[in-house]
Amino acid sequence: MPQEFPADQPQQDDSSTTHPSHQPIISNAFPRYGNGEQHPFQGGRPPIDDSGGRTPNHRPSMFIRVLFGAVSFVLLIGVLFVGAKSWSRMTTPISLEEKQQIAADNLQKMQNRDTEREVDLRSLSAQLEYFYDNHKYYPSLEQINDNDFRKKEFDNLDHGGPEPFRDPLGKTSKMKDSLGRAQYMYRTEPGSCDNTGTKCAHYVLGAFYEENPSNSNYFRLGSVN
Repeated sequence: MPQEFPADQPQQDDSSTTHPSHQPIISNAFPRYGNGEQHPFQGGRPPIDDSGGRTPNHRPSMFIRVLFGAVSFVLLIGVLFVGAKSWSRMTTPISLEEKQQIAADNLQKMQNRDTEREVDLRSLSAQLEYFYDNHKYYPSLEQINDNDFRKKEFDNLDHGGPEPFRDPLGKTSKMKDSLGRAQYMYRTEPGSCDNTGTKCAHYVLGAFYEENPSNSNYFRLGSVN
């Protein structure tokens, strides 16, 4: 009996079958919406609205841009105006009348500070005499420069604060035993008194006048006793 061979099977076309490694990769980075639409930014481009323009949130509105431009313009005009005014002041020479007015103002300020020096020293002198009436001696230079002593014995003068002891232009409220610029003088007699062994029997207060200061142009007050 002749051997039968199976009929030839039709050969499968490889072109209709895609190898698993060749299947298209569907990315989950841009999931589809429920209605099958893709993520609006898939492809790296912003969405397009029905009118063909970009979405309203992509760029500022025309009103915002106009407002920003107007504010910037006003600020620029203001800066230019202030700069021009300052430049005009720097380049415009000062008139003689203005120089005289400045000199008069400065002189008035110096005279006011000189008056303040007199008021300070008179107030100190009155307080020193009150101290003498209670203790029968005057404070030493060391005592009058001590903050705790001032708060206790000179409470009536700015509650013992530093201002009555400070020259109007001074940086310190410490007094010294000789005349100096912008610093009040408090000199005791005898000079070596410390109220421990030797009592301070006299004092001299002094301050240079700011207007024409010299060794002969200063304010001076001495002890009553």
